[in-house]
Amino acid sequence: MKEKEAFEAAMSDLTNSLLSQALFNNAELEQKLKSLEELHNESVDVAATATQKNLELEYIIRASNEVAEEAKSQIRELETRLIAAEQKNVKLEQQLNLIELKSSDNDREAREFSAKVSELSAALKVAEEEKKQLNDQIQVYQDKITQLESD
Repeated sequence: MKEKEAFEAAMSDLTNSLLSQALFNNAELEQKLKSLEELHNESVDVAATATQKNLELEYIIRASNEVAEEAKSQIRELETRLIAAEQKNVKLEQQLNLIELKSSDNDREAREFSAKVSELSAALKVAEEEKKQLNDQIQVYQDKITQLESD
């Protein structure tokens, strides 16, 4: 019977030791589970934050792309206007060159006309001088004729 009591005591000690070890392992596992749950919750929060940031960045990218497209459209429109303005400038420069040529021709013609007027004025003065001289000679001759007729 002592053996049976010793055996039961040994079994009881062993059972208590195993129970104690199981309780210790259980507490350790519960602590690890709690730590894992906290890490899981943190990772869920981080994932939610990352997802929100991704959504915000996608919105910013879409808005930036829209702004870039609008800017490209405006650049194309400005380039078209610039080309039209450059073509108009070329046309105006051609017209200006033509006007300058005509002006140069007109200036030359005016100088020629002025020279011709000067020549004609000089010729008119000479002709008037000659006319005066001829009139003077006619008067002299008429005076002589009148004198001869009276003699």
